Amino acid sequence: MSWKIAGCSILLFVLQHIVRVIYSFGYHLHYYQHYPGPCQQVEGIDLGSASLYTLPDGLTLITSGFSMNLLSPSYQAFYEEKGARGGVYMMDLKNASGELAPVPLSVVAEHSGFNPQSFRPHGISVWHDHDSGRYIVFVVNHPVREVDRVEKFVLDRGNGTLLHVKTYTSPKLRSLYDVQAVGEDSFYVSNVLYEQRSRFFMLLELFSLMPWSSVVLYQPETGYSQVVSGLTSATGLLVSPCGLFVYVLSCMGAEIRVYRRQEDNSLLLQQSYPLFTHPDMAAMDPSTGDLFVGAH
Repeated sequence: MSWKIAGCSILLFVLQHIVRVIYSFGYHLHYYQHYPGPCQQVEGIDLGSASLYTLPDGLTLITSGFSMNLLSPSYQAFYEEKGARGGVYMMDLKNASGELAPVPLSVVAEHSGFNPQSFRPHGISVWHDHDSGRYIVFVVNHPVREVDRVEKFVLDRGNGTLLHVKTYTSPKLRSLYDVQAVGEDSFYVSNVLYEQRSRFFMLLELFSLMPWSSVVLYQPETGYSQVVSGLTSATGLLVSPCGLFVYVLSCMGAEIRVYRRQEDNSLLLQQSYPLFTHPDMAAMDPSTGDLFVGAH
């Protein structure tokens, strides 16, 4: 009898967890008000656009060719069938003609050992060095059958090229999602999951809502350090225009967490803002600081 009671208890626990996760997806909801109006699809970008970063002057960089270990074998087969390739596009949102025409950037890797053929870009961030005028681009990369990493490029706007400079890898960089530059050679990066190799265990961790996600800081002086832990699938990262706050999107946690940057770039939690939906990435209005959150 005791075994039956224990078995029923475990079954009820699993069932309520499944129902809670499905309910949180919001399949039962319908939104009647849509703002600001009809959307315009940007033509000319290949399969798998994942993230974008807009500079104050309207220049926008868009990653394309998204793929990672968590995605299904059918997606991988579709990816190969369509001949998709990873790359970064440049687009001017303040084009005088009003035409949104993305231009693919050429990746130059002369002596860095970087292989453009295995480039699977995801999160992207840009650091503008006002002293030198250089645009430093950091991109999360999910290379084929290799560990996740962060790539560093220098953007040549005139020639439309990305010059590869450096690759960042570490055991602390696991299942990466987004990156946020805070210097010419420093950044925050989110680990959406702790598991990084087995798709089964990645999905198990994701849907069992394990709080094993984290945010890692890299800076040359101290190397890689975990500055936030205990998150449930941390996805997008943003820094406020004043540079004092870091926004961390928690997908399965259905919230945005606001952290205050300390002098050593460690993060102190200030606020947790529930969204009641699952945030993925976000874009920031460079003039107002408003967040536009893409959610599932």
